[in-house]
Amino acid sequence: MKIVGLIGLLFWYLFLAPSWVREWSENVVLFIQSAVFWCVDVAVKSIDIAVHLFHWLGRFFVVMIFVGAAITLSDNIAAIFDLRFLGSSGVVFKMTRLFEDKITWVASTAIVATTVALGHFKTLDLNYQKHREEVRAKLRENRARKQNA
Repeated sequence: MKIVGLIGLLFWYLFLAPSWVREWSENVVLFIQSAVFWCVDVAVKSIDIAVHLFHWLGRFFVVMIFVGAAITLSDNIAAIFDLRFLGSSGVVFKMTRLFEDKITWVASTAIVATTVALGHFKTLDLNYQKHREEVRAKLRENRARKQNA
């Protein structure tokens, strides 16, 4: 029954509906379509901005981990030779104590791993876009050959 009703509505729309109904419905469909495309475009751009932001944030954290680990290593090596150069009240000493904490290493490892994964996702997206462009170019070539033949 529903199928018959839909077919009847489609028949009425295609053959019997006034032109203002058709124009109004086409405008509504175009408005909905443009709104959906706009939302998709905003979402893609937002994700792209977030990926770039987190990528650079991850690079910053990698550099900070390297600097902290280098300072901690040099302080421990100096302590072996009784050449302690970091005072127990300095900011750098507190930073080395931060690097002794296991939770800090877990969090920093998670940050580095997620930013690396985001970078790989961005690379995959770029490769996918490149592949799609190549496929489209081949399809255009095939179409041009068929039209010329």
